[in-house]
Amino acid sequence: MQSEDNFLITSILFAMIVGGTLYATRIPSFTPISAPVAEPETLLDLTREQVLGPTYGGEDRLKRSYVLVEFGDYQCPPCQRLHQQLKTFVAARKDRVALAFRHYPLIRMHPGAFDAALYAEAARDQGQFWPMHDLLYQNAHGLARKGLDAYAQQLHLNKAVLKHSLQTTANARVRADLQDALDWHLGGTPTLILLAPNGLARRVGFEQLESLIP
Repeated sequence: MQSEDNFLITSILFAMIVGGTLYATRIPSFTPISAPVAEPETLLDLTREQVLGPTYGGEDRLKRSYVLVEFGDYQCPPCQRLHQQLKTFVAARKDRVALAFRHYPLIRMHPGAFDAALYAEAARDQGQFWPMHDLLYQNAHGLARKGLDAYAQQLHLNKAVLKHSLQTTANARVRADLQDALDWHLGGTPTLILLAPNGLARRVGFEQLESLIP
């Protein structure tokens, strides 16, 4: 688990420049302050709609009995290790489990994570979120702009649409995810939230999923 402080990321959220070019933004450094971290298997006083966020409001697959929501960071080593485990776990239960990914880039520790999240969301606007998501986790050391542009080219993303998304819709979605992570005091990555058929949302560890999902 890698933790960052609420003060740091809140400051970054308000410092980002939406209207200018993405890479013109410079992120200041702050002294980290420990953030509260919820323990695994903690029930959360959140609705299904809140946990999913606006990005995942209308997908049919999210009507499955269980939805597993990960808050992750593309440069977080534990997130990278969890990536394939989650894919395997969900694939074996695809009739009743869906996976959703929300962004919690810990920018001071991982300076390329925010841009990587933007590219993932920009790829979503062209129907390529999950392929981009996989590329980013498979190539976590190649998250500089040159590498991100290469992944976009590999997925045949339209350059003009990509550029627009990076500065508008993708930017808004990543900020919204970050704000929820802060408001809920998630504290670090990866964070898993399980939405169960009874409507309860609980924070869980990966090792607990097999006992919670029959």
